[in-house]
Amino acid sequence: LIPRSEPFLFSFVSTPKSLRHYTMAQVESIISTNNDSSSEDAEMKALMAKWDAENGTAIDDDVDEELDDDPLDYDEALEKYRRVLFADSNAIDHIFLGTSDFDQAMTDFTQLTGIEPVMVVSLNGLGTKSARVGFNECCFLEIVGPDPKQADTPMKHKLSGIEAGKLVPLHYAVRHDETMKTIKSETLPNLGYGFDQITMVAKDRGMPWQWDMVILEDHSDGGLAPIYCHWGKSTHGASKLPQVGRLVSVKVRVRDAQSPILQLLSKVDGVDAGAAEGGQDMLAFTFTSEKGTHTFSTSSPIGIAFPKEGGLPVKHAF
Repeated sequence: LIPRSEPFLFSFVSTPKSLRHYTMAQVESIISTNNDSSSEDAEMKALMAKWDAENGTAIDDDVDEELDDDPLDYDEALEKYRRVLFADSNAIDHIFLGTSDFDQAMTDFTQLTGIEPVMVVSLNGLGTKSARVGFNECCFLEIVGPDPKQADTPMKHKLSGIEAGKLVPLHYAVRHDETMKTIKSETLPNLGYGFDQITMVAKDRGMPWQWDMVILEDHSDGGLAPIYCHWGKSTHGASKLPQVGRLVSVKVRVRDAQSPILQLLSKVDGVDAGAAEGGQDMLAFTFTSEKGTHTFSTSSPIGIAFPKEGGLPVKHAF
């Protein structure tokens, strides 16, 4: 494991598996903590090249036979979903649904909505698998579940405790132009929050791009407290995903009417935030699909958190 104070690389080549998920090919990610500097394209390319040279990018043995002839063409397969999106500021960016059985959740979600999630990857060190679908708007949904091939982690343990057969809200992210400026340096400290900064670096059409996440710390509100993110000039994550439908609402209810969460969310487009009725916290997502309108809710969202020490190379989900 590599200390989070030093940037490290997650490298993966995502491939179609038994569920026939087309996934992003040859994507690399740098994850660092509390690092204000922004890498230039040349630096990103050098880091990616160094990682590939030292570690390689293995292909999973279980790829569908029909696609074995061209194992690195999966990023191109997602081009059919490409669209231009306007990433406005202070708006909902993405939502997370959690499950204790990732494979079953993928099947259930596809049957429920008629859309199959893509980009299935497994994050070593976090102990999870994840997959995504886009909404009509500039936002996406990410399904997260435990990866049985990985060692136990706090995040994997929490996901494993979700009731069998259920998909429940985990967390949500707010996109804001000031994420890496006043949000991080003034707003969060003034409200008593610490934070963990995660910088993701990947490739799109062979060119590096990065986006940043700021995860709130020093609170006990789990997934009720937002994640902040900023895509800068990078391609938004929803721009190459199949669209399931429209994100109708993200509803956040907190028992404490004076909670700083309500202050953070007071003007966020796409988030309905307020004091809890009946004294019970709630996080609920409602979205549409070709098969109807779907709502997922929970009174105790566990939230997404990265380990304080880095992991190993990202491997395939199956």
